[in-house]
Amino acid sequence: MVADDPEIARVAEAIRRYVRLRPQAADSLRGIAESWLAQLQPPPSLDTVRATLELLERDGAMARAWPGGSEIWHAIRR
Repeated sequence: MVADDPEIARVAEAIRRYVRLRPQAADSLRGIAESWLAQLQPPPSLDTVRATLELLERDGAMARAWPGGSEIWHAIRR
């Protein structure tokens, strides 16, 4: 999947909107899919959410960490 994929663009905008309102937010891939993106219909697949987060990470908007061995994603404040 690439940046010009409309599904990734839809998910990326929803993630950006979520973290604009909650700049301290951090969650797992599943937590993001089930909580941050709960309003999206149809819901995106976990693969799409991961691809979107990885794209946002490359763009410098999101980062991930592994506290306690679990992957957690969070926004990078600019």
